[in-house]
Formats: sequence, C-alpha cells, structure tokens
Amino acid sequence: MLDSLFPPPEGMVPANLFWIFVCYGYVLFLAANLLSDGSELLLFIPQLAGLVGSIVLPVLGAVPDGMMVLFSGMGPVEKAQESVAVGVGALAGSTIMLLTVPWFLAVLGGRVDIDASGKCAYSEENKLTRTGFLETLLHTGIGYKDEIRANAKIMFITSLTYLIIQLPSLCADDQSAGHIPLDEIRYENKRESTWAMLAFLICVIEFGVYLYMQYVASLPEEAVYVSSAQILVERASGFVGWVKDKISGAGIIPTPNRGYLSAIVKAQERGIRLWMADFRKQWKLEDDNSKNKALLDKHEFTKEFKETLTMWHKKYTSADSGRITVANFDMLLRDLGLDGSVDAKQLFAKVDANHDGTIDRVEFQECFKILASLPPSQTPQRRRKAIVTQPAEEEEEEEEEESMPEEWQHLEPAEQKRQILLKACYQMGLGTLLVLIFSDPMVDVLGEIGKQSGIPAFYISFVLAPLASNSSELVAAYNYAQKKTSKTITISLSTLEGAACMNNTFCLGIFMALVYFQGLAWKFTAETISILAVQMVMALIVLSGNKQRLLQGLVVLGLFPGALALVYCLENYAGLD
Repeated sequence: MLDSLFPPPEGMVPANLFWIFVCYGYVLFLAANLLSDGSELLLFIPQLAGLVGSIVLPVLGAVPDGMMVLFSGMGPVEKAQESVAVGVGALAGSTIMLLTVPWFLAVLGGRVDIDASGKCAYSEENKLTRTGFLETLLHTGIGYKDEIRANAKIMFITSLTYLIIQLPSLCADDQSAGHIPLDEIRYENKRESTWAMLAFLICVIEFGVYLYMQYVASLPEEAVYVSSAQILVERASGFVGWVKDKISGAGIIPTPNRGYLSAIVKAQERGIRLWMADFRKQWKLEDDNSKNKALLDKHEFTKEFKETLTMWHKKYTSADSGRITVANFDMLLRDLGLDGSVDAKQLFAKVDANHDGTIDRVEFQECFKILASLPPSQTPQRRRKAIVTQPAEEEEEEEEEESMPEEWQHLEPAEQKRQILLKACYQMGLGTLLVLIFSDPMVDVLGEIGKQSGIPAFYISFVLAPLASNSSELVAAYNYAQKKTSKTITISLSTLEGAACMNNTFCLGIFMALVYFQGLAWKFTAETISILAVQMVMALIVLSGNKQRLLQGLVVLGLFPGALALVYCLENYAGLD
C-alpha cells in the first residue's frame, strides 16, 4: 500500500537518486530526534524518570537501525538475500561509527590539560591551556569514571554473540561472492537456522539483562551501593534459590545457604536509616543506651553481617583515604537521623581507637554498636551540607537541573503531567511511524546507489545509513563533552557504549530472526570480523586506563576507515564473503 507513495529508485538518474536519499535521510533524522525529544520529556515525570533514562531512551535510540535491518531482509528470499547487505552495512556502520567518530569528538571537545603525573585539570579554572601540536596530542585528553570500563566489558561480551552464527556458517558457507542461487541459500540456511535461533534467544536474554542493569544503575545513588552486575547475579541466584527451596521441600536436595550478597542487596534497597530501624526492631533494642550496648557486646556478628557493615563503611569513606573522616561521619549521622541529638566530635573520638583521625573497618564495627544503641531523633533536623573530602580531580561543578518548559510552568502538577504525556506520546508515536514508513524505501535507495555506482551495498550503507540514523548522537556527544567535567565525559562515552550494546542485542536479534524465519543465509564473514575487531580494540583501549589523550582519540577515529579497509581486504584478498 505504501509502496505507491514512494517513487521506485530503479532507473533514476543519479541527481534524482541523490535528492531522494537526502529527503529520506532528513526524514529519518527528524524521526530520530522526535523519538529522543519525546522520551526526554518523560524525564520531567519523577515516577517515570528512572525507566526513561535506563530503558526507553536506549530502546528508541536503536529503533531506526533496527528497522533498517528488518526491512532489508523482507520480501522474496533471493531479493532479500541481496538487499540484506544494506542492513548489515547499517548495523556495522552504526556500531563502528558510534564507537569511533563521536568518541573522537567527545575526546576533542572534552579534553583538558594532563600533567606529568597523569592528572586531568578538571578542578582548575583554566582547564585547557596547552596549545603546541605535540603538547596538544600528548598532554591533553579526558578522564572518565570506572563505569566506562565496566560498560566496555559488557559491550565486548555482547559482541561475542556474533560468533554463535558465524562459526557454524564457516562450515556451511563456500565463501562465494556475487549472486547466490536460491538452492544454495536454502542449503546454507538449513545448517544455520538452529544456530540463528539460539543466537536470537541469547540476544533477547542479553537485551533484557542489559536493560535491567541500566535500570539499576539509574536508581538514586543513595539507594544503591553495589554494582548493577552484583544485583543481577543476586536476582538470578535468588530465583535459583527459590527453585531449590521448592525442590528441597520434596526432600530431593538440601536447602542451600544464601551468600552475604543477599543481605547487602536488601540493605541497600532499604537505605541505612530504614535498615538500622529494622536492626533495632529485630534485636528489640530499647531507649536505654547502656542496655542496648551491653546486649550487642555479648554477641559476635556473623560474616554475612560484617560484609554488610563493610558495604556501609565503604559508602561513607573518603575517596582519598578509604576511611571515614570527621566530615563523612557528619553525613552518616545525618542519614541516620542522629545529627543534632549527639555530640559528633565526642562520639568520633570515642570510636577512633588508634587516634589517627579516621575510622577504619574494624573501628566501624564498634561504631555501629554505639550508633545502633542510640535511638534516632524524632524531630526532623535541618539538613546540613556535609563536606566530603575528595581528590581535586573529582571536584566538579554541580550538574544543572533542567527546569520545566515555560509553556507548562503555570499549570497545576496534574495538568502538567497530562500535557507532558500527551506531547511525549505524540512525538514518540510520530517518530516511530516515520521510521516504519521511511526505513523500507531508504533501504531500496541505498541498494540502488550501490548498483549504479558499482560499489557494494554494504559499503554504501556503512557510510551513509549512520548519517541519517545517528547524526544526533554525534552532535550530542560533542556538546555534552564540552562541559569538560569527568562526569559529563563519562555520560557521553557511556551513551556511545550503550548504543553499541543495543546494536549487539536488539539489532542483531532482529537479524537472527530474519535468518531463521525468512530462511536467509549468513554470508557476512568479513563484516563480522570487522565489527568484532573494532569492539575488541575499543575495549582494550578503554580497559588500559581511565584516561585518554588526544593521540589515542585519533587512533580511535582511524578505526572507522580502518574497518572499511579490513572488510575490503578480507573480501578481495582473503576470499571471504
């Protein structure tokens, strides 16, 4: 039905073909921005903010690439086998481009001076002063937080899903190039379809796991003190434990012992004040402080409980000393509701057994007994900003909070919420509709450009498709990095790594479904090697340290044309398909 609305690109003169590519690309660019803007509006609704940032934004960001992959593999099998090269190019181009070009732009825009000790000048008033060519290359760069390294591991692990289909295809594929007869497609698909379904299922699992980890990571910092990976493992072990409990009820296996992580997860979800209240209730502690302390002194805490105390100690330690300072102690008392009701300095001196001005893990156990013995204040205390000692490199400007758009500021909260939902749903709905309508004709146009130019469709879509679907990421990465703080550069780079993870799960999952349900053959050995090579190199670069100089950024940028060159060499010199 919609095919009649779009002129067929076959036989178009080059000027018209280029013009129609620009038009379709611009519409897809607008659609991507509508999806982004609409989902970001939901951030103004507190009940949805956590889900939007962790789930809605990543999914909608992958929709344009996913739809191009989907529509490239639709239609008659022989035609789909040829046009699916456009989808592979869009997938590879999007993944590799996002990890290289905007990454370099983030390094370029967010770079600051790096001194001889390797320290970034984030705390300085003039953050970028070096101007010489060599100085700029070697002594300016960025510093990012540990989550970038953790995301790099996730990105590389999810990229290995390609091997589930690639390795079996090497046994069934004759590595022939050019037009593939229908009989050969069916022959290869018969030997690859089972592996394609396995890869599809793993992609679905990885997709769900990744979204859950992002959701946990988006929870307020005061609510989560262990990593999302640990929480995920705990949830999985909790389910396995539940199954084993049911089986043990039938006398088949003994009831398992749960590890200390379960207690940590429960404690972090409660928060220290509610967790302390639960502890006092469990131990039936009274208002008489001396009796409470005497009761606790009689008992030795279990290993599981000591690990939980270690988690709380780590939360309130100073970043440079790894111990609780006087300023940190003030924040601990405030969170427990004890500030104003106790003499903080006197209590600190009492638990600081070695008089070094800090509280280590052993001293914290005694400190906990004293704090648990004290009933929390019943009257709310005025909040005081605790001064926490941090390394100078981590001192950053406070993040600006986005204010409600002027058009809704005068409305009542309920009406604000309604108007935001209406506009967000309109923008996301329109963006999704445009992607669904224009992805299919865009695939045809890219395929025709390849035919008329004599350049394989993969190379065309590798370069041109990301310009339409990922332009906003390029601009956003550069603009955000220009704020020149460790926090903003971390957000910028983690967004790019997240996009790669979505391509490795969401988009690759769509591809595997096409191979299985459409009966296609996987004939993309060179492309797969290129995708895996770039992600492996990027993971190694990120894991090598928490700083990147501009010279390393140039190496990253060179991976984009390098990936194209690798595919060309593998296809034309190594004889791979």
